[in-house]
Amino acid sequence: MLRLSEHLRGRPIEVCDQFYYCQLYQAHQIMRHIGPVMDIMQAEKQFKRVLEQCHQAPGRDRVWIVVDRKNRPQGLFSAHRSRKDPSTVVIGIILKQDIQGQGLAQTITSSMCQHLASILLMSRIIAEHGIENHASRKLLSNLGFRPCGTRESSHGVLEQMEWTNPMNQSVLNGATDS
Repeated sequence: MLRLSEHLRGRPIEVCDQFYYCQLYQAHQIMRHIGPVMDIMQAEKQFKRVLEQCHQAPGRDRVWIVVDRKNRPQGLFSAHRSRKDPSTVVIGIILKQDIQGQGLAQTITSSMCQHLASILLMSRIIAEHGIENHASRKLLSNLGFRPCGTRESSHGVLEQMEWTNPMNQSVLNGATDS
């Protein structure tokens, strides 16, 4: 299990997570800044596709379920390696509504970026969020992400932000302490 904060851990998504995953994607209050709310059939289809991708390409597609100390799901974090540029990973996070606004998204995202940069050696980390989601933009800016473009998706217009963490850049550019 991956330590995300004092009270939260991340574990790879499993078949037993289908109910929880589908609940997240069907909740209007959670999805309002992420994308369209899904019906049960859409959510189940997406879950099966994501689970299959994670098992077929574990080095490229990863989804972690964020759990508390009692192993109760609190959200999810995804990292999908770009097909165009294998050194780039696109990340996303969804948290239950009752734990939003407590600084956990920032803590989890920071932990995951450090993991992706130092353990998985990703040289470029991109986060995407709805163009109108100002809270996500602020959170990502506070972590050292900078706007790098937009793209159209089934979720509408997404702003793309690139992680510019100095530790990440120095490690990945081969800098050494002299």
